[in-house]
Amino acid sequence: MSSKDMQNIRFESSPPNSPEEILMSFKHNRGTFARIFEIMCRYVRNSITHSGFSYSGIHCITVSGYAKGVDYLPGDRFSGLPPNHSWNVVHIRGSWQLIDVHWAARYLSSGRNAPENVVYEYDDFYFMMEPQQAVYSHFPEDPCWQLLPVPLTLSQFENLPLTKSQFFKCAIDFLEQHHGVVFTRDGLLRMVLGFWRPGGFTYKLQYLTNSSGHPHPEELSTNPSELSDSIPSLDVDLKNFVLQETTKDRLNFYFRLPASGVYYLTIYAQELSNLTVDRESTFRAACEYKIICDRPAVDSHPYPTCHDANWGPAWPHVYYYALEPSHTDGVISVTAKEEWNRGASGSRTPPPVSVDIRFGKQRPEVNLLAKLHRNGVPDEFLDQYQRVTETMLETTFHVTLPEPGEYGLEIYANEPAEGDTYTHMCQYLVHYEAPPGWNPTPRLTASGADAGPSPEAIKARGLSEATGDRVFGRLAAASKWPVDLSSPLREMYDYEMHAPSMGVLPRPYAESQYTEPAKYRSSRHFSPARNVPSNEGNPRLAYTSPASGPTSRHVPSVQREEAADLSRSVATIHL
Repeated sequence: MSSKDMQNIRFESSPPNSPEEILMSFKHNRGTFARIFEIMCRYVRNSITHSGFSYSGIHCITVSGYAKGVDYLPGDRFSGLPPNHSWNVVHIRGSWQLIDVHWAARYLSSGRNAPENVVYEYDDFYFMMEPQQAVYSHFPEDPCWQLLPVPLTLSQFENLPLTKSQFFKCAIDFLEQHHGVVFTRDGLLRMVLGFWRPGGFTYKLQYLTNSSGHPHPEELSTNPSELSDSIPSLDVDLKNFVLQETTKDRLNFYFRLPASGVYYLTIYAQELSNLTVDRESTFRAACEYKIICDRPAVDSHPYPTCHDANWGPAWPHVYYYALEPSHTDGVISVTAKEEWNRGASGSRTPPPVSVDIRFGKQRPEVNLLAKLHRNGVPDEFLDQYQRVTETMLETTFHVTLPEPGEYGLEIYANEPAEGDTYTHMCQYLVHYEAPPGWNPTPRLTASGADAGPSPEAIKARGLSEATGDRVFGRLAAASKWPVDLSSPLREMYDYEMHAPSMGVLPRPYAESQYTEPAKYRSSRHFSPARNVPSNEGNPRLAYTSPASGPTSRHVPSVQREEAADLSRSVATIHL
């Protein structure tokens, strides 16, 4: 059933009471996936024999309830509504197993629920689902069919984030309690997820266009046609107001949003095998959140524009080129350690600061190069602020930051077999923290009065004033974004650390696969890790005859995956 297009299935003949007739009933809208699967299980139980031995068959029940399917958005409520989905519970070798034949059969390749977007592809995640994972998307009317020792309430289910099979396939995990609807403080927000299997990640941020200035944006209903990748008053993609940092086992998001209202975040993930990257990588939706922004962030300027959406080492590339980076996080913060310089006019300016980023090389033939970026500043000018030193076993990039602000540093790698093609394999946000009391000048963000590098920066790079002024004179107009005055990103507001407790929630995985920092081991966030319970000693999980189970009355929904529009190529440059 899960490998066929049930709407267009055909047979040469369909005798009465045959499996073919049962399957054809779906085509003629006389049944649902779950109900037909239950009937077929009964048919197998009553009919199949082999070598004179009669099989005991499969005891199957159709369960109805609520599912977070194609039309669901984080924050939507089910209370007071009729069930919208049905799935099955089967009894195999002494225990109950959860099966959703419909969701195992197909998904949508884009967000719009239309026949042309339906992709028929088998997804084995929905065959014998782990109960502690299924409960993030399936809520049965009878709580005993959650198969959990402590069933969730409907309110808890509604408050959980929207997760999809890709979330669990890529071994993404919640390190703290996670609400599906989160709130910013002064337009700032930090979110943290964990993962313990090699994977690639990216995201999409959309804005509800009619939510700007609304006194209670969390109460607005959402029409997908009203979601936009940008804000009408800005000409910058919303993705530039989010920084995604990937470490070896953490996925960090830092938001500084430019407008109040409602945002929707979709996190996409890609499974990687043997730490390799497909040149034409496809990402699938893993989870979704609704973000309520109270007000625009004071420093709501875009992060430096670089090629990739992810910050930090791209570990598959790092391993492929056999590199050992000195910095494994995507964000590097530096501060001035010297006294401020005093200019001729008596103004005080922070001195330039330097940071070294090293890559150990197990393969001496690998070549590396770096590109430095900053919004509003030509890349060719910033080339003079970074240099490289090479040995057989190490490449070191020496980066000088002429004044406080945010800079993007991209690292590209090449091996002789690739000719003159360099592959993007790492990028860092280098943040020169603004000292207290510093009033930024337009020196690096605008042309006009006082444009050009400071005398201190010229001295630090060994330049002449004339050379520096000529480069800055090429800036056509002032940047609309101010010089960065943001506080360190690690100190951003984390809603989950202040949100009301959601009570005892099941861990998505039976056992933790990594060591959690102490701050995530709060008992109010999670119950201790536990294995899926057996039926023994638990009457709620005891076998019930198929005749006593509820029947399906509602057409099941389809899960939204949104995969096709995120195919992309690995970044390369040619020298």
